[in-house]
Amino acid sequence: MSYEAPFAGVRVVDLSQGIAGPYAAMLLALYGADVVKVEPPEGDWSRTVGTRYGDPTGFSVAANLGKRSIAVDLKTDEGLEVVRRLVARGDVFLEGFRPGVAAKLGVGYDAVSVLNPRIIYLSVSGFGQSGPYRERPAVDTILQSFTGLMSVNKGGDGVPHRVGAIVADMGTALCAFQAIAVALYARRDERAGATSRRASCRASLSYKPSG
Repeated sequence: MSYEAPFAGVRVVDLSQGIAGPYAAMLLALYGADVVKVEPPEGDWSRTVGTRYGDPTGFSVAANLGKRSIAVDLKTDEGLEVVRRLVARGDVFLEGFRPGVAAKLGVGYDAVSVLNPRIIYLSVSGFGQSGPYRERPAVDTILQSFTGLMSVNKGGDGVPHRVGAIVADMGTALCAFQAIAVALYARRDERAGATSRRASCRASLSYKPSG
């Protein structure tokens, strides 16, 4: 371990897509972790967002620097077995499916923790894993509107506008990275791993001034 690579030796299985989850995993890679990004056969959907530079877009490059990547069909027995092998020797598992989907695919916390009781399991979602809004879609613009961030970003026309940066995704990524770092530190003295949930809605609320 060193200040330059404090997460050297940490193995991360990243099943998240888009920006928030992948960016959190990218930060782990930046600090030395070995991150394997598991994409569906058609690729992470962020590969189609923004300006293309060859195959990937700027978004997908920024959120996936320093990772290794494989394409796996989790709906097949062979694909699931590949992920199970990665989990068995991993330290961190990230997923960003709609609530309940990971469990249906066989990679929910209950299944993963049986394979590896010391795994740190993190779920990223828009409105949390439970509650009345859990099934709602959530992209950065929706979250900026829902949390009231746009209300404090009025243009010269007096109308609320979205902030130009993807602040909801970035805030969620930083919260997720922090949660994983804390869990890894705590796990040194624990026999079991832990599960953590990060909702983009909650992270976005931190940007809105009170009043």
